[in-house]
Amino acid sequence: MASHRPARGRHSLRPLRAFNAALLLVIAPLLNSCSNFPSDCVALDAGCDLPLLYILGVPVRAAATAGPCLNQGFCYMYLGGAGVNGAYGGITGADASCQASFPGGIGGVATDYRALVMASTRNQSTGWVLYPDMPYRRPDGTVINTTNSSSLLTFPMTQQLIGAFANVWTGVTIASPTSWTVGVNCGEWANSGVTGVSGVANNLTSAFIEGAPQACTGGFSLYCVQR
Repeated sequence: MASHRPARGRHSLRPLRAFNAALLLVIAPLLNSCSNFPSDCVALDAGCDLPLLYILGVPVRAAATAGPCLNQGFCYMYLGGAGVNGAYGGITGADASCQASFPGGIGGVATDYRALVMASTRNQSTGWVLYPDMPYRRPDGTVINTTNSSSLLTFPMTQQLIGAFANVWTGVTIASPTSWTVGVNCGEWANSGVTGVSGVANNLTSAFIEGAPQACTGGFSLYCVQR
């Protein structure tokens, strides 16, 4: 007796077509969400599905961290964390201080913001919080600075961040317009018994970022920038 083999024809393609149709429903919004990214899609923190992007052959910079303000074309900066000495408990503590003082009414949510300070884990090579060629606005919407291609602020500032004098912890040493290095920083922002570099919030020159080191017992503020 001849064995019966199921027919192989167009009917056998129906499950595949159904799968393709379902896949398109998933891919379409994904591609739309990444449409404003460069060809090497910065997928992290941007709503992109990394495994699916790899399947589709879209290159992804896994080391990059893209946040809400990357696609809006500008980011916000505010003065936060007032009255705190330099012992934040490290970078994460400095970030938490910024987030706790989030003013609301500006772009994003509190957890989108990071402290503009330097440390071994936050510098131009790793964990940096500024984007290249990006306008930064104070809370009232006024542009105060536009970063250069090295993701650093340029001087003089376009406008003041605030009108009044305020000391601000930064831990930054400006080596050149395209190179900032880690300066003294209250023992990686964990020791109030040493010194740290601070800036002045109403200054338009490089003193906005780098002034003389001061005792880390001082109750200073932080520059908080949107990611």
